[in-house]
Amino acid sequence: MTDFDLFYINLDQAVQRRELIEKSFADSKFSNRWTFNRYPAVSATSEMVQRAEGKLSGAYKGNYFSHVECVRQSVGRDRHLFMAEDDLEFCAETGPILEQIVDSVPEDSWDIIHAEITLMSARDFPMLFKLDRQSEGRKKVKLINLVGFPYAYSGSGAYIVNRRAKEKFLSFMDTTVKNYGGRIDHPFDICLRGALKFGGLNGFLTFPFLTAPSIHADQTQAPWGAYDASVEQVKQIHLELINAFRRLVWVGYSPEKVMPDVLNRHGHEMLLMSERDKLFQKIMPWLLYLQYNAPYTDYSDIKFLPQQYDCVAAGKNFDPP
Repeated sequence: MTDFDLFYINLDQAVQRRELIEKSFADSKFSNRWTFNRYPAVSATSEMVQRAEGKLSGAYKGNYFSHVECVRQSVGRDRHLFMAEDDLEFCAETGPILEQIVDSVPEDSWDIIHAEITLMSARDFPMLFKLDRQSEGRKKVKLINLVGFPYAYSGSGAYIVNRRAKEKFLSFMDTTVKNYGGRIDHPFDICLRGALKFGGLNGFLTFPFLTAPSIHADQTQAPWGAYDASVEQVKQIHLELINAFRRLVWVGYSPEKVMPDVLNRHGHEMLLMSERDKLFQKIMPWLLYLQYNAPYTDYSDIKFLPQQYDCVAAGKNFDPP
């Protein structure tokens, strides 16, 4: 059995994020197969970022370098590497289920295992929610093959790099930058998705998710750019609603953690510009909900591994599905 190094990326000034993820790790009672470590994030003002060409902001370039350099420093350690961003929350099932997966899946069959992702289109959310219902009320975790995964996604908040795939991972990332003339023009998570789709890395996703965004994920550390107040508000609400959904399909799901009072806090009436907008707001939730319940919805293009991992064995007591 191979053990794990867990590194979380954290800016020096992000003390509250550091304290919360450290508490979450301690509360989740990982086994002694895990080490827990902080990797000082590469800041937007660092010399490394300042030298880097490319259209991304300094914060996004710093995030890119943080992931890549942490993996680079891990080469030579004969342990799987769990990469985490500091706006992450674990639960009691995170460690045990990942241990079950890594111990049972042939090591030469995977390079990356995501503990969660973010679907980029809300129209695809009912698909995941329906799959969650088919997981027997989050009692069973499966692996979804991300090679050929038919839905656009992003995210690099929680993933494992196989101990044997670290140099392969770095080779793709270095080649990506080289192919763009040494420029960093795409966020790290999009490059990682490209590595799984085009670069020959074998990747999987645990589902339901084994990690979830913490409350700090609702406040981005990478500014979107210069927008007027109304656009900023829309982006903020969108971010919080996406994070709420990610918590909904997490094995550590609890109702009080899922849905902050997003719309009331942000004054959602400001977003409604006409009567048609108001009608659209009423129609869309029902359309998405009915799509989730539709018996004719076909998800056969999602490829699962046959294994299932029992959350009950990890000590979780579940409500009836």
